[in-house]
Amino acid sequence: MSAKKNHVVWHDKYVQRSDRNRFNRHKSCVIWFTGLSAAGKSTIAHNVEQALFKRGVQIYTLDGDNVRHGLNVNLGFSPEDRKENLRNKKARAGIIKNYTGVSDPYEEPENPELVIDTEKNDVESSTRLVLELLDKKKFLYPADK
Repeated sequence: MSAKKNHVVWHDKYVQRSDRNRFNRHKSCVIWFTGLSAAGKSTIAHNVEQALFKRGVQIYTLDGDNVRHGLNVNLGFSPEDRKENLRNKKARAGIIKNYTGVSDPYEEPENPELVIDTEKNDVESSTRLVLELLDKKKFLYPADK
């Protein structure tokens, strides 16, 4: 049996992070909101997006639910397409095993930089906590500082 060849090749970027930071006049980062379904991740993320946009920050929210809509946009009503569209509902019915937050436990990050208890914090205070962390880490200052 022959080993499978890895055809994944690293491509160097033509635009470096430092170039992008200088152009945008702020540092770049990725913010991951993790948690169980319906915990408020998307709501907080979109509120953070709006607040940062108002400050002139180049920002984009990549929402998992919206990605799934995009991935399934080409699906119609054929038996195969319906089967693909129903995968998530099958997880809740217990047909698909090891589905995070349904039949598999949610595993919290080991070293999160911020934990937001959405049962104790409303959307506004949760958004403020994220913005305060970004300010503290100096992501919202000019990139050359």
